[in-house]
Amino acid sequence: MTTSLENLKTPSTIDEASTTIYTALAARGVDVSIWVENTPLRAVIVGLAIIYAAFSALVALIVTSGFLTLSEGDWLTLRAHYVYDVDRIGATKATGLITLTNAGVGVYTKGVGELIVSRRSKTFTNTAPFSLGPSASITVPIAATEAGAGSTSTAGTITNMATPLPGVTCTNEAALVGTDEESDEQLRSRCAAKLGTLSVFGPADAYDFVAKSATRADGSSIGVTRTRAIPDGVGGIDFYVADLDGGLSASPDVDTIDALLRAHVLPEGITLRTHAAGTVPIEYVYELWIPSSVTDDDDTVHGKIASAVIAQLGTKPIGGDRIPPASGKIYKSALETMIGTVYWPPLRCEVSFPFGDVDIGPAAAPAAGTGTPTAIHRVDPA
Repeated sequence: MTTSLENLKTPSTIDEASTTIYTALAARGVDVSIWVENTPLRAVIVGLAIIYAAFSALVALIVTSGFLTLSEGDWLTLRAHYVYDVDRIGATKATGLITLTNAGVGVYTKGVGELIVSRRSKTFTNTAPFSLGPSASITVPIAATEAGAGSTSTAGTITNMATPLPGVTCTNEAALVGTDEESDEQLRSRCAAKLGTLSVFGPADAYDFVAKSATRADGSSIGVTRTRAIPDGVGGIDFYVADLDGGLSASPDVDTIDALLRAHVLPEGITLRTHAAGTVPIEYVYELWIPSSVTDDDDTVHGKIASAVIAQLGTKPIGGDRIPPASGKIYKSALETMIGTVYWPPLRCEVSFPFGDVDIGPAAAPAAGTGTPTAIHRVDPA
């Protein structure tokens, strides 16, 4: 008898387990039809069925854990670690700069963590000490108090001073981006790319794996989400890297990736040039129709949409989406999909800007710019 993988990875339900037990008893001559409902014997069968179904679910998890494309969650984390020597990248905190402006006469000095600012329910603390005098403005590095994409904040949204400093206002001039734990799909992709590092010929997968797995000296992930290698045809490769924000802004990160590539991937006789990709910020203006059952206010709706656009544009390929023979683009229709599907079921979304598809150069990474809602309508679906 042959057993299909589909059968092995599909656990039995309690009802199916009960049927199996009763069928086995009947095959051995037991007349279960005479058993009265709610008797101890039937209760025992139910208990056995529950155990059987739980065991079946465990078997299904064990079976699927043996396959990279089927394994999920913690099972995939274990397989990636023990089979591919690849560890899942954890969530990161949103970090960046905030501008403090003192319109009063007070002098304020704070140590690390003593300033708390917020965007709605998300809070941020200063990661460096500062001193702010009267009629002055300074920039202060901050980090979210919790890791994950939920603390991602677009420009100009961190404006609440949770720590009272009379006369002082705050704002973030640029977006702060946090990331969730690496998804199963992303982890599978890195595991598959890891195989490229086994070749001495430097295949493209190997470059991609090393860049996306690169960490700083303190162990934190550099956060590369997309790469592109462009051979020059004469023995050289221009290798571009980008994170959710676009091209990497910190040159030490690019140098770290370059050193790792030279140590683990680069074949002899090949000239490597590692670059931060250029950044193409996609500004967008939209009008949205959502079900009236949505209880989020307009600010929350826009915040969720902005976070979704940052996450999705931040993983678009360097060079944009390429549909030959056209050059790379971010298609307006794709942008409407990113916005329109944040609330399910999607009703309608119209993007009035950009006016059409956005061209992306071969060495540039698309990234979310400022999003502006013209109107958010609540509709009772017919």
